[in-house]
This record gives sequence, C-alpha cells and structure tokens, in this order.
Amino acid sequence: MCIVPVLLDAIIVVSSINYSQTSALRIFRQGALAVSWDIWTSAATLNGKVPIPTGTHVEGYITANNLEVKDYNKALALRKLEQVSELSPNELLNFGDYVKKTRPEVELVSSFLFEGKDFSNLPDKTKLEKIKFLLIPVVVGRGDGILQRIAKSMGCSGEHVVSFLIDFETYTIEYYDPKGLTCEDRKGQSLRSDPKHDLPHFLNYINQKYGEGSFTVSQNTIKNQKDLHNCGVYLCNYYERRLVQGESSSSIFETYLTSEEANRYRGEIFKQISSLSKEPIADNDEEWERI
Repeated sequence: MCIVPVLLDAIIVVSSINYSQTSALRIFRQGALAVSWDIWTSAATLNGKVPIPTGTHVEGYITANNLEVKDYNKALALRKLEQVSELSPNELLNFGDYVKKTRPEVELVSSFLFEGKDFSNLPDKTKLEKIKFLLIPVVVGRGDGILQRIAKSMGCSGEHVVSFLIDFETYTIEYYDPKGLTCEDRKGQSLRSDPKHDLPHFLNYINQKYGEGSFTVSQNTIKNQKDLHNCGVYLCNYYERRLVQGESSSSIFETYLTSEEANRYRGEIFKQISSLSKEPIADNDEEWERI
C-alpha cells in the first residue's frame, strides 16, 4: 500500500496539536517521540498478508468444524487472522479458551471488551475458590491523542486493549499495557465498557474487591508494541508465556516481540485456537514450522 497519504496525515495531525495544553507532557510521552516509528511500521504492514495458514488451511478448519453454523464469530476471527489488522474480542476470547484448557485454574472475564458493561460484571470472590489466576482484558475507549487520531485515519479503531492479571497465590495484580504506559498514564481515558470510569479507578476497584486494597501492583513500563494494530497479539503472547509456559512477567516485559515477530505470532494464535478442535488441521509440527 502507498504510505505517502498516511505520512501526510501524520504531519497534519502532529502540527495541529496544541502543545500549550496542560496534558502536553503526557501527549508528548505517548506519541511525539514514537509516532514516526509507529506510523511507519503500521503503514508498511497494514492490510497486508502475514505468514500464517491461509487459503485451504483457514477455510479447511472452518469447514471441518462447521463453524459457519456453530460459531460464526470464531470463523470470522480466524479469517481476520490472515490479515495484519486489529484483533477483535472474538480472537482474544478464543485464545483465552486455549489458555483455560491448558490451565484449568485460570478464569477470563470477557465483559470489559464490550460496551454497556459495568463493574457489577466482575465475578464474586466467593465463586473463585478454585481459581488461581483471573484475567481481565479491558478495552480503553477512543481517545483524541496523536496516535489515536492517526490510527483512525489509517482505518484502525483508535481503541486499545490492555490486561489485568490477578494472581491469587502471590496476592499480586499485574497490569500489562503493550505500549508501556501505566494506569495513571491513561488517567481520564474512559473504558469502552463503562465510559464513566478510567483505568486508575478500575485498578483500585479490583484491588479492593479481591484483595481489600492489599494486593501488590506490578505494571509494565517498557514499550513493547511499536505499531498501531497489534495490541491484542501482544496480550495473547503475554497470556501464553505467563500462564502456559510459566515465564515471569518481568521477563516478558523486557524480552518482547518485535513488530515482525508479532505479525508472525498470529500463526501461533491460529495454531492454538485450532488445537481446541477435535480435528486440527496440522497433524505434525513440521507442517506448522513451514507456515
């Protein structure tokens, strides 16, 4: 695709920012220093093909499992994995099923990926007696920062997905934003599910609800994601490495995927989603290694 129009849009957006605003420092941190690389990596790959199972692989899986009839959302999600585009909630939830199958003591709360859900959708602590890890992916609503405006000009939603992981064994809440921003950095950015609240409020609420305010909070401050569309991919990678492979969160934050590796990791997402099927497409590792 031609990236000239995208770069021109970026110049217009950056030049139109009023840096005299009180939020200028936060805007600068979020966007100004990284904007050129973020725009370039996204413009160079957006709407392009990625090296994952395509054609008969995807369609074969959908056909073999009658997904058009049984699970339209899953079929749609698998088709979208063929493209370099934002992952939808369906893909995150399908990948969450793989994690839960591998680790039955994991529970994932899906409510905060969608609109019209408030804090009452969080499960009661009394119902989590057998759960060691509670995953809560959260979509941050559309902002009006530099990157959000550029993302929308490129056909992305301008929204961003982050995750809270509550570890009931170590009494810890891990907050993972692939962009390396803390909850406080995103203060004032409303949740898609409940625009009345933001991430600092949500973090405080779940700490009170599950830990009576005593849980230790760990937050990623290293920028892992350097494009505009792979936030969901980074979350899936974090979930797999943290819960399936047992890697520490600090190691994941520090040894993150490059943008190219994130695009390739979509093939791994597809592989793990298909592993839930009784009739997986690939019967041996060699076939997946060629993908």
